[in-house]
Amino acid sequence: MIQISSLLWKAVILGAFFLWPGSTPGIKEFPQAEYDFVIIGAGTAGSVVARRLVEGTNNSVLIIEAGGEPSWISSIPLLSPSLQMTSADWGYKTVTQARAMWGLNDQQAAWPRGKVLGGSSSIYYLIHTWGAKQDFNDWEKKKGCTDWSFQNVLPFFQKSEAFTSRKKQTGHRGYKGPLHVSEFDASQSPVAKGFLESARDAGLDIGDLNGELELGAMPCQSNIHQGKRWTGFQAYLKPVLGLPNLDVVIETVATRLIFEGKRATAVEILKIPTGDVQHVRARKEIILSLGTVGSPHLLLLSGIGPQKDLESLKIPVVASIPAVGQGLLDQLNVPMYFHLSRPASITTSKVRSLGQMWNYFVKGKGVLAESGIEALLRAPMSQSSLDPALFLMLFNMGSVNADIFAKIANFKDDAFRTSFPDSHNDSKEGFIILASCLHARSRGEIYLTSSDPSVAPVIDPHYLEEDYDVKCTIQAMKLAARLAKSEPLRRLGVKLHLPDYSECSQYNQTMRDPRYLECWARTGGITGYHPMSTCRMGSDDNPDSVVDSKLRVRGVKGLRIVDGSVFPSQTSGPPNAAIVMVAERAAEFIMEDAVSDT
Repeated sequence: MIQISSLLWKAVILGAFFLWPGSTPGIKEFPQAEYDFVIIGAGTAGSVVARRLVEGTNNSVLIIEAGGEPSWISSIPLLSPSLQMTSADWGYKTVTQARAMWGLNDQQAAWPRGKVLGGSSSIYYLIHTWGAKQDFNDWEKKKGCTDWSFQNVLPFFQKSEAFTSRKKQTGHRGYKGPLHVSEFDASQSPVAKGFLESARDAGLDIGDLNGELELGAMPCQSNIHQGKRWTGFQAYLKPVLGLPNLDVVIETVATRLIFEGKRATAVEILKIPTGDVQHVRARKEIILSLGTVGSPHLLLLSGIGPQKDLESLKIPVVASIPAVGQGLLDQLNVPMYFHLSRPASITTSKVRSLGQMWNYFVKGKGVLAESGIEALLRAPMSQSSLDPALFLMLFNMGSVNADIFAKIANFKDDAFRTSFPDSHNDSKEGFIILASCLHARSRGEIYLTSSDPSVAPVIDPHYLEEDYDVKCTIQAMKLAARLAKSEPLRRLGVKLHLPDYSECSQYNQTMRDPRYLECWARTGGITGYHPMSTCRMGSDDNPDSVVDSKLRVRGVKGLRIVDGSVFPSQTSGPPNAAIVMVAERAAEFIMEDAVSDT
């Protein structure tokens, strides 16, 4: 295979940069003094709400984004990790985890969150999953979220997406929405094909986990369109830039909300490059779309949260809501590396080949046009259960570059080398299965140590503090190992790598020793990048809720939250598609309330 030298690789990248579209039209330098609606955060949810509020209406809308415009490199699906730990990432880290993250520096997980137009959809791995039907039925029945059952939310999933499948179109998917969804062609990947065949041999159905199957496996569905990342910004916000009733400001931080009595009336903003401070009024409503970290952070800075905590920081209390920042959930992933004896995986040397460069930059195809996540699997804890509990993601990457992956996960050098053997070998053949527990019970928190908006909040997920989470994660790991032993994958020469962590040296290095497996999970596990539930939705009598079933913040008026922080519990898979759905639904709530107030 013809290889591109490091210098030529850089030249190709530089050339692509000049061929890529330039700056985005429609961005304003400074906002006006007043709008009907002010949306804080131009990530996935904020982009959806902004479009729905301005399209075909007379509403004046401002959307405020702390980051800047996305780099052209973010458009290349396989290069998802390259935007982490850059200016497009908030660069959060958790506090030291007592019972997990033993293989990470200071036992702290890196928590990438998008600080850019498109938010985390500009840096994430592009996986499109709705979650299971049961997730939303539980939101309504168990969490008291009125009219949030699967039948209630299905039309908004359908409205949002433009699903492209090689199979016959079915009635349960959407085909005309703004958010493009493509399906990976597993027939072109021996590893993905073997993974899916192994799942079938294990008794699981192969089909569509989005609205069709509760349990089973499928080729990965991704937010990729014509070989490029398709973010919330690309899908929703960019098409309406330039409308006279929409203003977008970037590199601008919302530092606090301003209240008149109990009504949110304005936002204090700081222009990062100049240091200018300005107040922007909202005639009708302010919408927070800052995500699982940012939304509770701004609420707390503005005097909404646990009263004692606010008083200790001398923040005037506007509304005492103890649940703000509490109940944090995330899905921990355990990367399991599998050796391959056949050349069937993505490697660094293949990515850098002249053929792949030509295939992508000229044709928009090839390995660069995919995320590397090729298949997904959702299974119960046991054969007697029908509840989604275990989740596997096939990441078909053989050579795991330490300069990128160790840094973005905060791995210690020795733990990374142990987790991913031969990481220095650019031609190493293999793949990774990310094993996780879908509905972890360990609940974390986000809180302040300072009233200064520039000081990041504390993030403590409390990973693996509940025994159930350990047992569930081990079950997922065992399922991945069983699949690798089945004939469809065995004929590829697949062999599981068992990491020899120093932290686990007292245990038998085998899949049959539960003590070793627990130690593996606690040492090699990393964030699943799916935080949620810090401003949970719930019934009026639920003390754990921050917003009502229409996402209005309790105890105040004129303020709503629309992002993953409002999820009352986890979805059965990566949450981006569900966040889009929530935002589509929220836009209707906002429009309905605006009409009723006139």
